[in-house]
Amino acid sequence: MEDRYHNVPAPPQRASAGSLPIVNVDTFETNAAFLSPTAVIAYLEDIIRTVESVQKEFQGRSVAILGDRMADDIHGLAGKVGMFGFVRLNEVAREVERTSRTGRTIEPELGAELDDALEATLAQARHRLEAAIATSRAASCETRWTETVENG
Repeated sequence: MEDRYHNVPAPPQRASAGSLPIVNVDTFETNAAFLSPTAVIAYLEDIIRTVESVQKEFQGRSVAILGDRMADDIHGLAGKVGMFGFVRLNEVAREVERTSRTGRTIEPELGAELDDALEATLAQARHRLEAAIATSRAASCETRWTETVENG
C-alpha cells in the first residue's frame, strides 16, 4: 500500500517576527504627517482599543483554530497597524489570519508571537499617543499665544 503522505512537503518554516522592529518610525512619521494631530490621536486610540480587544478575544486560543469573526478582527487589526508602520504585529497578525483561514491550528509558538507583538505594539502605541497629545496641546497653546499677540 502506497504511503500517500510520505512525499507531501512540509509547510515552509517561517522566520520569527521577533526580528522585525515593533514600529517602522519612517512609515509612522510619513503617514502621520498627512493627518491632523487630532486624527493621529484618534487613530492611535483606535489601534489601542483594537489591540486590547484582540488580546482579550485571543486569550487561551493559542492552539485553536480561530472562528471567522476572530480572523476578521485580526485581519482588520493587521491593516490598521500596518498603515502606521507597526510592522511586527502586522506580520504576525497576517500569519495568524492565513493560518486560521486555511484551517490549520495556531501553534503555540505563533500564538506566543502574537501575544508578544500585541503587547509590544500596545506599549509603543500608548507611548506615541502620549507624544501626539503633548504635541497637539503644545500646538494649541502656540496658536492661542500667536492669536493673542496678533490681536493685541
